Parts: sequence; C-alpha cells; structure tokens
Amino acid sequence: MNSVEEKIETGPDPKDFVSLHGGSIAKKLVPDLTDNHMSVSVLARSSLSTTLKFSYAGVVRVVKHFHVDDRKARACYLRERDALRVHAQSGLVPTLEFFSDEAGFLAVEHIDGENVRDVIDQQSLDYMCFAIGKWLGKFANAAPSKQVSGNWEQYLHNYAELNNSLSVSSSSDFLREFTYDKVVLSKNDGALSNLMIARDGKLFGVDFENSQFKPFGWDLLLTARALVRLFPSETSLCIAELVNGFCKATGANSEKYRTF
Repeated sequence: MNSVEEKIETGPDPKDFVSLHGGSIAKKLVPDLTDNHMSVSVLARSSLSTTLKFSYAGVVRVVKHFHVDDRKARACYLRERDALRVHAQSGLVPTLEFFSDEAGFLAVEHIDGENVRDVIDQQSLDYMCFAIGKWLGKFANAAPSKQVSGNWEQYLHNYAELNNSLSVSSSSDFLREFTYDKVVLSKNDGALSNLMIARDGKLFGVDFENSQFKPFGWDLLLTARALVRLFPSETSLCIAELVNGFCKATGANSEKYRTF
C-alpha cells in the first residue's frame, strides 16, 4: 500500500499521480519485488510540477512530475529531461534513472545531503563560493555550445527590466568590450537551493526546467546575484571566490569576470 506524506500545501494534489503511476515506478525501482510497502513524501510543489521522494524496499529515488497538459509545464519537462541527459556523464547532476514522456515525469538519483542555501554561512562562505564557482565552470565546460558573436551590453539590453539600470548604463563601455563567442546550455537559475551538497562534500545541480542556451558566464552572473543578496556585507569576498573557482575550472579571465 502506498502512502503520501504531505509536507507542502501548495500546487496540485500528488495523490492522483501516485495512484496512476506508483505501481510502475515501484516496478522500475525493484523489478523483482511486487508486494512491499512504498512510501512517498512531497519535497516541493509548484503550479507546474511536483517533486516526490519515493522509497521502496530500501531504494530511494526523486521523481519530478510535470503537469504536462499545460503547455508551459510540458516545455519545462522537456528542458529538464534534456539537460539531465546531456550532462549524464559529467558527474555534476543526479543520474537520470528513467522517465516517461507520456506521463511527464523523471526519476533521478536521490542526493543524500542538504541544499546549499540552507548550509552556507559566514564561516563557510569563502570555500563554498569557490566550490560553487568551480562547479559552475565545470558545468559550462561540459555543456553543449553554439558558436556565436556578441557582447554583454547588447545582450543585457534584451531584458526590459535592465533598460534603465544605472549599473548597466554606467558600465556600458566595459560591457560593450566584454564579448563572448559562444552560448552554452545553461542552468539559467541562480537559486542556491537548487544546488545540493552531498554528505561527502560533492556538489550537484538540481532542477533544470529553466535551462536554455545563454552566453558563457550567464550562470555565474545569476549565482553571484543570489550570493550577494544573501550576504550583502560580504560582496567582495563572494564575488572574488566565486570567480576564482569559475576561472580555475574554465581558464577564463578572472579580472574581467570579477568586474562583470
């Protein structure tokens, strides 16, 4: 008998999904077992998806179900599926165990650990920022890329909310000269809660529903903003260590990226 432990009260009810697909998921988890209790708990819910933790006969997986009757949710599902597949050999993301395009769900390796947002603090800030930057650099190195030509002033002006930004306008000369020659399949999500640190200290990225091709360095910018908002009094330290890690992994120009 399946049980669903409700932890979060927003978003569509996951019980219908478990009723419809719990049996097939259990069969995937432990093919030779047919009559054992499976527990399911809700990790996160939104209007587009529900993330569940399935435990069956000692096997634990995270299953993310997208409400694929919704066109936006379907697009999110496809982006997440494809990002996990292309990064499968990188060791930077949880292993994609199985998925269903028809039902719109993905089952991935369960990372035993905590999200970075919950554990980073003043004492760990320097080495955590370096580690995050290094992860971002490795992720960019491993990502599919397309050769293009552009500069950051031109790119940032694609965002209406930045058109009147004082920081962008005052840095226009630098941004115009700071060019890029490729776009990479980026996480496109700076949320620190979507980086997991395992018990052995290894970092993993999770939640790729926003992934898109973006200029090389875009994920670094989003993550820097998230860190500075969390530790505004440590802006210089956050940026320096984040960039040091990123540039160590990529060989990019650290001075330019610190200014950026």
